[in-house]
Amino acid sequence: MTDDTIRRDEDDEPEPAPETPVEGVEFSDADLAEAEEAEAAAAEEFFDEAEEFIDEEVLIAQREEAMADAQVANLRAQADWFLVHKELLLLLLANCLFLAGTLTAWGRLMPWDAGFVADQPRTYLMGLDTIRGGLIFALALYGFWALFLNFRYRQTVVWPFLLNAIFALWVGIPGFTSNFGSERWTAATEHMDGVTASFLAKFMAPLSNTAPGFWLLTAGGALVLIVLLKGVISGAGKAKASKAAAQGSRRRR
Repeated sequence: MTDDTIRRDEDDEPEPAPETPVEGVEFSDADLAEAEEAEAAAAEEFFDEAEEFIDEEVLIAQREEAMADAQVANLRAQADWFLVHKELLLLLLANCLFLAGTLTAWGRLMPWDAGFVADQPRTYLMGLDTIRGGLIFALALYGFWALFLNFRYRQTVVWPFLLNAIFALWVGIPGFTSNFGSERWTAATEHMDGVTASFLAKFMAPLSNTAPGFWLLTAGGALVLIVLLKGVISGAGKAKASKAAAQGSRRRR
């Protein structure tokens, strides 16, 4: 009985507390310095890890924000481009042709023009040397400003290009018609028959009697007419479709 009680009491005894520094024991300076260095190194490592973790979160957030802004800007640019009338690009090309047409030759001497020197200008005749060329040039400059406003405000102002097309065709079409079947056409053909040249060179020689300015102005005027004709046909089709839809709705009622 006595033995069992003693064992039970021994089992219930608490575990001995860990040894604590005994008061009055002095540590050396080297031990204290080593302990402080270890604590400082541990604290520095902890703060470095925390700072690195925070920096990564900030960078990820900034990256996601930049990607979101880029996507929004891309969608906005696509929407802006979708709202632009595609006919404005043709008008821009036509306006460039008008401007180039006034800066190129409207009259020039060719190698087969020896017999026509008295009737032809001895120097290049530029578009800006004429009144109509000056008007076309001024309207072309205004056309670029009108195109800027068209692109900016999603509108279609055509009157400057229509007026310029009238002047351009007024200059360009006679430049073509006066060449076909003329004496210069025949002289160019005979000249090319007497020289060694490719088929393309012989074919283009009579056409080269028409000055490059006439080619450019005629092409620009034709583009403007195509844009206007396309707009008229499109408007007529939409009007016809809306009329048919209105009639269908009346029948249903």
